[in-house]
Amino acid sequence: MRFKFNQPSISAIQAKFIVERLAIYRKICNVNVFVTGRTGSGKTTLGNRLIGLDYFMPSSGYQDCTDEINLLKFPIGLNYFDLPGVCSDDRLENYNRAALGLQQVENFPLVDNLTLAQYINNQTTHKENFRVDEFSQEQFKPDIIFYVIASDKQFLRDDCIYLKDLLQHHHQIIYVLNTFTNKQATDSQLATSQNIAELVKKIHKVHTSVLGEKSQPEIVKLNCWTGEGISELITSARQQMRGVDKGKIFDELISYQNEKTPDEFVYQVKLEILRLIAYVACQKPGNISSNEESLHNACNALWEFIATLLGRSKQIPSFVQELINAQVDLVISKCTVHHYEKVKQKKSKAIYKSVPVFKTISEQVPDYSCPIKEKRTVWVETSNVFKGMKNLVKYGEYGKKKKVYEIVGYHTKTVTRQIIDRYKEEYSHTEYWEEETAEVKIVGTSYSYFGYSAVSLLLTLAHLITSELVNNSEIPNIQNQYESLNKIILNKVKNLPYFPLEPKEKEINNILKSKSDQLFDVSFNLFK
Repeated sequence: MRFKFNQPSISAIQAKFIVERLAIYRKICNVNVFVTGRTGSGKTTLGNRLIGLDYFMPSSGYQDCTDEINLLKFPIGLNYFDLPGVCSDDRLENYNRAALGLQQVENFPLVDNLTLAQYINNQTTHKENFRVDEFSQEQFKPDIIFYVIASDKQFLRDDCIYLKDLLQHHHQIIYVLNTFTNKQATDSQLATSQNIAELVKKIHKVHTSVLGEKSQPEIVKLNCWTGEGISELITSARQQMRGVDKGKIFDELISYQNEKTPDEFVYQVKLEILRLIAYVACQKPGNISSNEESLHNACNALWEFIATLLGRSKQIPSFVQELINAQVDLVISKCTVHHYEKVKQKKSKAIYKSVPVFKTISEQVPDYSCPIKEKRTVWVETSNVFKGMKNLVKYGEYGKKKKVYEIVGYHTKTVTRQIIDRYKEEYSHTEYWEEETAEVKIVGTSYSYFGYSAVSLLLTLAHLITSELVNNSEIPNIQNQYESLNKIILNKVKNLPYFPLEPKEKEINNILKSKSDQLFDVSFNLFK
């Protein structure tokens, strides 16, 4: 099965709503957040993430890229001061130190003036120049400092020196470990657990050496590209400023995200479930390319997905598995049509014919080549009238006598011949034919898309998994609950628009998303 769930991230959702609340025009109070750290650590990227635009403030991602103080003013009242990087360029480090009111390094070029570049919504900048002493006014003092550190980089001696100087002037510091330093690395963490452990150890050592063992460093892991961890950062900021009036801004951000996050989380979970359903709806039972077990796999994947969210075992109970198998088989049977024809039996018959049997007989027959002749006297006409008359007087016949031979018969001879004595039955050929029997056989199978059947099955299963009945091993109860839920879901599915004859996953997903509120019953609850 090629489908893979995208696990909704509560941290990313929380970050989304913090960014959203930062942009709402309802000012709470003014809070100055100064963001420091090495060049390329992710300070500007974090600011862009808070405003919701990747490249709102310029950052090339290379060393020494910010040579002025960038300022983002959020409508809620939070002022984000993005300082030039430290520990790489001598002049920029003094620029950073001057902005924070730290003593400048004597061996580095001294900074007398600072440029403050305020970025407006249309990405234009309003720049002002200040003397260093002017920048020390109350309006430019940090209420809290985010020290952004690239977690895959070593924390060197220069970093330790800078941090010591910083801690001697400012105690409200949160160490932000940027776990991903560039956008292309969002799929794999650049820093190893060993990198992070060593980094935390060094931060702890420097921090406690200045402020004592009772003051433990506040360390937050954050992905400056995706925003995951922003909620933890804001929570830490609220802790740092507990009891301070300006801390209300962080209370508001936390309250807003806590209010919005559960519904958004459930919504994203629903979208992922619908994405799975859309994928399966476009499959067929006999589609080898998508695996004949795609529906079984989808049910198992759905269980694992929701069970993980609910903190349950990923192992499906046997009584639930039995129910799933039965329902899957039912759906597959609905989408499978076997084509039958009557079974034909081959028959044959030998054909015989009557053949005469001859015998030889002997018999006497006239031999026409050997006639029997007799001598006779016959009267014939004569040209001698006198002689004729004489014979008339003497014999009473006119004419003259003539001796002739006359055939009176024939001699016989013996001949043999064949005659039919009798008839006998003799094999002629075999005739073949087929006769239909009462039996039938499958001659072909056609498959239809899982379509609405998959929608009903998986939606019902999703609702069932979130119920408490899956912890009850009584099969009748789970069966009854499934049937009850399925009736409700079927009525909802019937109201869906028609699916195309050749459904495409994207099309089906769009249809399901447009009806997501109707498809999920109130019983679908992830926060019981």
